[in-house]
Amino acid sequence: MDEAMEVGENKADQRDSRDRWTPNLTPGRIEALTDGVFAIAMTIIVLELSVPYLLGPSPPGEHPTSFLEMWQEFYIYVVGFITLGIYWILHRYMFFFIQRSDGVLIWLNILFLMLASMVPFSTKVLSANAALLPRAQGEANAATAFFAVTTMATILMLLVIWRYATRGYRLVDPDIDERIIPALTRVILIGVTINAIGVAVSYVFPWAGLLSFVAMAFMIIATAYGRYRPVEGRTATPKQA
Repeated sequence: MDEAMEVGENKADQRDSRDRWTPNLTPGRIEALTDGVFAIAMTIIVLELSVPYLLGPSPPGEHPTSFLEMWQEFYIYVVGFITLGIYWILHRYMFFFIQRSDGVLIWLNILFLMLASMVPFSTKVLSANAALLPRAQGEANAATAFFAVTTMATILMLLVIWRYATRGYRLVDPDIDERIIPALTRVILIGVTINAIGVAVSYVFPWAGLLSFVAMAFMIIATAYGRYRPVEGRTATPKQA
């Protein structure tokens, strides 16, 4: 009998030992890592801009000789930066309501960061292949489609994180405002749908991949002023950092 009790106590101790991991997997730590990755990615985008040679003629193809020649680079820089900003805002909204975390959420977030970190590269590809100009249509189509696929996959990963956290109130509090979960799901789904349409027809119609810009415009409006903005309704206690 004593031996059985001792075995039971050992199993309980093992469960307690496993449970001790839980306080270390707090949403606050996930947000801290995400903020750091986004800060680096946003910095990389600006570092990818060409340096203009303003003192005189430069060797052909090496440097632009005026800021006007860089209009496309500046435009794509803004697109990439705002794209990352939208991802960060949506992530912040989600983790405003996510009160707990587990190992699956940790890895889903790492996959999200892996995709979000591709944005500087996809914007560089877009710029290098002159995707906004009528020439080099094949390269432009491929570059635009690649950017659209990257943005769609990243937004889709946000949806996966949100659905995992809210399914059965797994990582959110049961007393969350019932309008919050479908509202945020809806805004992400609309963004994914617009991107998917752009990807599907980008090789038939050259500019269709740029529908990802329309998706970004919608999400800017929705998260800043629209009825999808989930800034109220949280009744949970503050989460631990």
